[in-house]
Amino acid sequence: MVKRTVSFFIFCALLILVSGTGEVSAQANVLVMNDFEKGTQKWEVRGERVIISSSKDQATSGTKSLKVTGRSANWQGTQLNITSLLKPKNTYRFTASLKLANNEKPDDLKLTLQRGDNVFDGITAATIAADKWTTVTGKIRYAGGDPYVLVYIESLRPNTSFYVDDFKLENLGDDIPEQSGVLLKNDFEDMTAQNWFARGEGVQMFSSNAGGSQSLKVSGKTAVGQGLAVDVSPLIFKGRTYEISASVRLVRGEPEDSLKITMQQTPANGEARFIEVTPLTPVTDREWVTLKGQFKAETSDSNLVVYVESAGIKTSFYVDNFQLSIPAAGAAATTSKMSALEAPSLFQSLKEFFPIGVAVWKGDLAGKHADLVKRHFNSITSENDMKFESLQPTEGVFRFDAADAQVRFAKENGMMIRGHTLVWHEQTPKWLFSDAEGKPLASDPKSKELFLRRLEDHIRMVVGRYGKDVYAWDVVNEVIDPAEPDGMRKSEFYRISGLDYIRTAFRVTREVAPKAKLYINEYSTTDPKKRKFLFELVSKLMKEGVPIDGVGHQMHENIEFSTKESIIETIEMFSGLKLDNQITELDISIYTGNHIAGFKIYNDISPQLHLKQGQQYREYFDAFRSLKGKISNVTFWSHSDDHTWKSKKDRVDAPLLFDTDLNVKPAFWGIVDPSRLPPSSN
Repeated sequence: MVKRTVSFFIFCALLILVSGTGEVSAQANVLVMNDFEKGTQKWEVRGERVIISSSKDQATSGTKSLKVTGRSANWQGTQLNITSLLKPKNTYRFTASLKLANNEKPDDLKLTLQRGDNVFDGITAATIAADKWTTVTGKIRYAGGDPYVLVYIESLRPNTSFYVDDFKLENLGDDIPEQSGVLLKNDFEDMTAQNWFARGEGVQMFSSNAGGSQSLKVSGKTAVGQGLAVDVSPLIFKGRTYEISASVRLVRGEPEDSLKITMQQTPANGEARFIEVTPLTPVTDREWVTLKGQFKAETSDSNLVVYVESAGIKTSFYVDNFQLSIPAAGAAATTSKMSALEAPSLFQSLKEFFPIGVAVWKGDLAGKHADLVKRHFNSITSENDMKFESLQPTEGVFRFDAADAQVRFAKENGMMIRGHTLVWHEQTPKWLFSDAEGKPLASDPKSKELFLRRLEDHIRMVVGRYGKDVYAWDVVNEVIDPAEPDGMRKSEFYRISGLDYIRTAFRVTREVAPKAKLYINEYSTTDPKKRKFLFELVSKLMKEGVPIDGVGHQMHENIEFSTKESIIETIEMFSGLKLDNQITELDISIYTGNHIAGFKIYNDISPQLHLKQGQQYREYFDAFRSLKGKISNVTFWSHSDDHTWKSKKDRVDAPLLFDTDLNVKPAFWGIVDPSRLPPSSN
């Protein structure tokens, strides 16, 4: 072909038309139609104090609607059991008219599908007002196999009252077309943009023959997120995994930069999410580099735009040979060994989302472990050396050497520091709970006064020493016990002082370190019962003026639990209180319970378990990325399987990103480059 360059500017994106990939129409079968003219029509309350009624206050049609009041948490509202109505592999459409009660400020309402105790699928969401009805609709493809299924309606704010009318559930049948192989390929050989468009106001896009054949060139960028984009919405269906690749190269004369592929996903409520398909990859002006990664469609959002961007604000580059495809079934994972010291930096790959932390001990401050920590993490937490027993084993006698060394290491390497933990029922010396004669303190005012004074003195000493260096503190740790009627752990702290030890700890920490962020830290926060108790405690303390800035979610998980949906549900719930969230102690065990017989030798752990763990890490970080702005730190509880609290003498575990030889595991690639993992079974 004749080599020539045709310059043109693209003003808008055109709809992609690919033969055989359009949505297949289906005859809708109406399963439920609720107008609430004759009662609540099997809808139930969701939450202990919630009240629902067939009300004449408002209606879209007829004279009544369903009124929902008395809510005290954002997950509360009204629900309908639809277990018997759903068939596996069928797609269902949900429609409802929503309106807020008079004088309510606009709020985001959401329809959600709950499958069993812990799985939550978003159906649709929208901002609803009190002065008009809004009709929302969304689709879910149901896989089947759940003990029960509920559809429920909730709001972002915990106490919003609202109306529901004209709810409809329709079975669309199996309306998702078969897909395989290459779904879209753009080589730009016809010297057109082939439906690609410039991303960013003032950005220019041209056809170019930079590589001897046609490609697209972008220039005039003024922001990192600008570049070249294409709308792939008609080709993407929920529950499927897609492979996305493109060849990229910098324009001649540009200094070396890094490029990546990102998916912009705009859900029903209009707030865009940005999902990293490939990590930032070094690119030069000398040769083409192929970016390749996978995207799993977790929602039915209809606005999906793939774009290529650079780390440099003004970098100009070329894009060629774009391809969207269904990966071959059973594609093999990368099995070649790679040292953690050669792998892409973990914290750099996630820098647009949140800092990445790690729990450290003295063995991490020198040698290869120190090099690994410096390469992959930009935040640290002391694993044990800032706990009460470590710092003040005897009253008035403090031992700061180990913690000081870790703080010094972090400062020398430009790392953020989290303080862990000021108050915990474990690893606390007995003298704190004993009188002058060594007898247990009683539950009386005098003992309480002595106990709280000791607690205050300890916090003032510790936080005062590290106040300028530690930006966040786990002030209290593991105070919830869902087995107790009131949800409170009956520790010695609680026996002696009730909730006052929590109030004192937060108040004193704030006084000593007014700029630090203060967290209440807890495990199993995705468990609905425990989460409810924690939510109620935090809400109570905040109303009292206790200075809580956020919730720490430990997330000691396993390869089957928790689910991605339950994580999102939990973070959204506490974000509704305007609280920050941090993932504070992340690891994923290869076992699903303590009762399971384990491996005695690390190398006997099967590749299948490592792979399943990698897929679980991929799911978790998909969730974390989707919650951008609501999670401010993700910290791993150690980095490599050669040092983990999960391993015991006769039962080794492998919960972390690097193996006992400090090599990369599938767990690492599940976060940094999911294309190196085979797709999850759909």
